[in-house]
Amino acid sequence: FSAFLMIAALISLFVIFKFKKRMFQVRLIMFGQLSIVVAFLIFLIPFIANTSLGFEWNIKLILPLIAFVFDVLARRAIIKDEKLVRATDRIR
Repeated sequence: FSAFLMIAALISLFVIFKFKKRMFQVRLIMFGQLSIVVAFLIFLIPFIANTSLGFEWNIKLILPLIAFVFDVLARRAIIKDEKLVRATDRIR
């Protein structure tokens, strides 16, 4: 669980500095989102398999969800920016 979340955090930090290569950023963000989803699946499998286990929300679960939402927003903004740059290049 922690390894996948650490990978997602490092990818998100690395993506910030790759602002010149937008499509590379999008691919890395998608990989970070995938690692967050895999981490959640790994964490939730025992609760799905055994319903008698008590499940409670804590900060370890909320922060990755917030990171996933921010990844979605970042990916959407990067794609929008790339479309704008391509449209501007067509005008020239």
